[in-house]
Amino acid sequence: NAAHWIDEYHLDGLRLDATHTVHDASEEHILAAVARVVRERAGGRRTLVIAEDEPQRISLLAPVAERGWGMDAIWHDDFHHSAQLAATGRREGYLTKFSGTAAELAAASARFVTEGGVGHAGLVNFLQNHDQVSVLPGGRRLHQITSPGRWRALTSLLLLGPGTPMLFQGDEFAATSPFLYFADHEPALARLVRDGRAAYLAQFASLADPAAQALIPDPADPATFERSRLDHGERERHAHAVRLHRDLLSLRHSRGGHHSAQTVASALADHALALRTDDVGGATLLLVNWGGDLDLRPIGEPVLEPPSGSAWVIRWSSDAVDYGGPGVPAAARRGALLPAESALFFVAQSIGRAALGAGIAQVDRDAAIARAGTAGRPEIGTVPDHDASGVRGAGPVRGDTQQDPARTKPPIEVPRVFGRHT
Repeated sequence: NAAHWIDEYHLDGLRLDATHTVHDASEEHILAAVARVVRERAGGRRTLVIAEDEPQRISLLAPVAERGWGMDAIWHDDFHHSAQLAATGRREGYLTKFSGTAAELAAASARFVTEGGVGHAGLVNFLQNHDQVSVLPGGRRLHQITSPGRWRALTSLLLLGPGTPMLFQGDEFAATSPFLYFADHEPALARLVRDGRAAYLAQFASLADPAAQALIPDPADPATFERSRLDHGERERHAHAVRLHRDLLSLRHSRGGHHSAQTVASALADHALALRTDDVGGATLLLVNWGGDLDLRPIGEPVLEPPSGSAWVIRWSSDAVDYGGPGVPAAARRGALLPAESALFFVAQSIGRAALGAGIAQVDRDAAIARAGTAGRPEIGTVPDHDASGVRGAGPVRGDTQQDPARTKPPIEVPRVFGRHT
């Protein structure tokens, strides 16, 4: 059957459901055989075999020669569960084992590198999927059960963080249509499916309420399916959400996909984390906050220190008004503040280029001179003053050095190095 889909229909790959429930004592496990046959029938064409595996076993990703199954990736439920807690704070059902803290999300981000050495690309991160949306009351989506700021910040973590990001249908335009559990069976089996679904959802304390149980849609009702259809007109009506996703994916692509094993995750507070990537393309720093304002000046976290001879330059903020945000405070541009429910993305530039480039250079003059080993005071010049939406402005990945005289300030006092005590 697997061979048929690849050979006859030229599919790019398969996602295997609930692999932890497939037991086989054969010398070659049936799912390892599926992965092998997919490669064989592809005839050299690149294919993907992805597993949904509840315990998220690293062994599935190991080559067959190393007693693995040769899968390309597995769904990373731990990332979803922790992010869901960060977004909503509700601990019910299988989410009771999670906390939603920055330390937990940081550990999830670094998990495969520390445990299996398989690289970040081997885990598929997501904020929503068909299972996770359909268990929520009314099939509501993440942006409908959390604040707009938290939704933008966590979307930034998904699309700029390590791993391979997965978007559920409609994520990219903040779809308002629910995604409900539906199934088409003959009447006797349909009744069993309906009752079994209600019993399964009762593990969530709120959905065990008889009043909530009475509102669970009948999976066999055609209206349940019809309500789950996407309204593609929302792609235009929710242009801010489309722009958010497009810009984040463009920024991710420009940085090589963030699969580098040199990514370090660190908690800055219970509700904020930093992800730093150092590779041949240069250093980047992503700061994500799903709580209140965070003053970055007294935080001495090593991950916040720019590379020697460089400075952090802001390239993107989830608070930009183009995404429906409130605007980017000047203190956030300077790297002194991580605003509530927001994300900031920085790139490291050499001191001279950072001082003249687009964005605000985070440079401590004396420390910069000492690190760069130069004499005299660095030539800072003037820095363009981006408006609230202009963090996106000329595009999320540009580093233009040309300045518009109408939008420049007089020479500024450049703040201290990001992450140092003032």
